[in-house]
Amino acid sequence: MNNTLFNIHKDKRCFILGGGESIKEWTAKGINFKKIIDNEITFGMNKSYKLGGTSTYHVVFDLPYFESDKDNLLALNTHFFFTITITNKHPELEQYSLKPSKVKTMARNTTDNGIYYGRSSGYIALNMAQLMGCNPIYMIGFDLEGGHFHEGYGEAAQKKLPRDHKVIESELRKGIAQIKHKVKIISLSSISKLNDIIEYDPTVLKEYTEVEVN
Repeated sequence: MNNTLFNIHKDKRCFILGGGESIKEWTAKGINFKKIIDNEITFGMNKSYKLGGTSTYHVVFDLPYFESDKDNLLALNTHFFFTITITNKHPELEQYSLKPSKVKTMARNTTDNGIYYGRSSGYIALNMAQLMGCNPIYMIGFDLEGGHFHEGYGEAAQKKLPRDHKVIESELRKGIAQIKHKVKIISLSSISKLNDIIEYDPTVLKEYTEVEVN
């Protein structure tokens, strides 16, 4: 990973697609996620492709998950961001590798020395979005509680969710605190545990439904 993507989307809005159950509520209200993905700068992760369309970028953090769903992921034919754990095992994907940073911060203005992963694909997506100059950044499905809007991770993974959510939330809180002075981050999940540190404002979704959004 080099600096070719730095500020490539300066002052353009983007959407980061998480996996939280709150996405089901928006779908039930008529939100067309495929239309969002087709018309916006989007960062998908893991199984967000089940929403339809192909995100502008797609992030995968975990090697076991990648190997379990590799065929579906690579069929997306998009620009991926993979952790070095994945690309070390799959060197043919080296062009999408993110060098890890030893500095645990999101507050940096270069990718030359690596990217802090923050223990999750969501953290990586947010880190890359702000490095690429996106502003504002809308975070969809970052509930950090409950399950996923989709099936497919298995019973063992579901049992780990409460513990994983605590770790992910802790890292995201620290990362957001480091960058919120320079970029507007907006939650599109009414139940997100991050709503005490970022604004919840779903009005942007009015563009993608005829149903009242609140």
